[in-house]
Amino acid sequence: MDTSNNTKPDDDEISLIDLLAVLLKHKKFIIILTLLGALGVLGFTIGSLLLPNDKSYYPNYYTPKAIVKINEDSSKGLDLGGATSGLSSLIGLSVKSGASTYGAAQKYASSNSFIDNIIKKMDLIRVFELTDSKNPIVSARKTFKENLSLEEDADSKTMEISYKDIDGKLAADIVNTIVTLLEETFKNMSTDENVIQKKLLEGELASAKVKIESLEKKLQFYGKKYGIYDINTYAEERATALSTLRSNFLSKEISIESYKAYSSINDPGLRQLKIERDSLKANIEKLEKGYIVGGITVPSEKELPEIFLDYNKLSLEYKMQGQLYASLAQQYELIKLKTESIAPKFIVYEKAVPPLIKSGPSRGKLCIIVTMAIFFLAIFGAFIIEFIGKIKQNPVEMAKLRGVKK
Repeated sequence: MDTSNNTKPDDDEISLIDLLAVLLKHKKFIIILTLLGALGVLGFTIGSLLLPNDKSYYPNYYTPKAIVKINEDSSKGLDLGGATSGLSSLIGLSVKSGASTYGAAQKYASSNSFIDNIIKKMDLIRVFELTDSKNPIVSARKTFKENLSLEEDADSKTMEISYKDIDGKLAADIVNTIVTLLEETFKNMSTDENVIQKKLLEGELASAKVKIESLEKKLQFYGKKYGIYDINTYAEERATALSTLRSNFLSKEISIESYKAYSSINDPGLRQLKIERDSLKANIEKLEKGYIVGGITVPSEKELPEIFLDYNKLSLEYKMQGQLYASLAQQYELIKLKTESIAPKFIVYEKAVPPLIKSGPSRGKLCIIVTMAIFFLAIFGAFIIEFIGKIKQNPVEMAKLRGVKK
């Protein structure tokens, strides 16, 4: 039997014309469903724009960024694998030997301790409205990490730090806080000898300045209370005055004794000499015991030696502290010049500013994607409808379905 010309086409063979026919048959369904989907997603996006951004169900978000550079330690290299590694020991991370500074910085900036510091510093639990959360700090960490981005640019050897949020100003503040904390961390890591000496000298200068100010106040106290501004001059003048008074007193005594030899007791001249002698004696006693005049205390002869010693001691200490301060200041300026010649380890190229243009979401792209998805779903639905229609028209298939139901 010849079967070469009697080959029947396979009933299961799919014809492109049949597929096209199905699409044309259900074109209204496909077009209407696609239009409804397009209008729906368009209404969704327009509605999200009409609401305030913080109340919108599909808000705009902004992503400010900062660009920083971290210089490697060219003299020693940066071995983060050793026990004495600067950054790894500081942040408690286990980093393999040879890892980059950027890798360590990225791990540090995404560590819980670092993030917790920022959360506390900026009160992000309240800002994120997580106060009533079961575990606010864990929820805040999760939100923070989801929106934080740390990217290294190998070509320029810089790192870009960015944060995404619906509040552009808050996002910029978070980025700048991260930059500030990282900068402080890398400054504290510095082990350069000049930097250490500079810090030590700063402490010594501050201490010397405090001592000088304290001594100045004590010396000013002597000036205000006793009128002493140069103890040697004061003591010399005091001794001269007392010596003069005593000399005059002795001279008066001699004059009185001489006058008595040829005058009577009631002689007016003798009385005048006695008055002058008594006045000199009173002044000598006054000076020896001390007195107050015009708000200034004139110390007694008993107090004067102690005041003399104290004032001289303060003056000598003040002079020595002044010389020490001048010497430290000179050393500080020299170290400062050396330190400034060293390139900083952490350089901020650009700080974050609140962006004026949103970084997302792309509503146009959303509309296109949703419309295309609904279009293909409508095509798939058309084939399903056609398939169900053919089954209903086929008694054999319907009988099979009825048998399944029974």
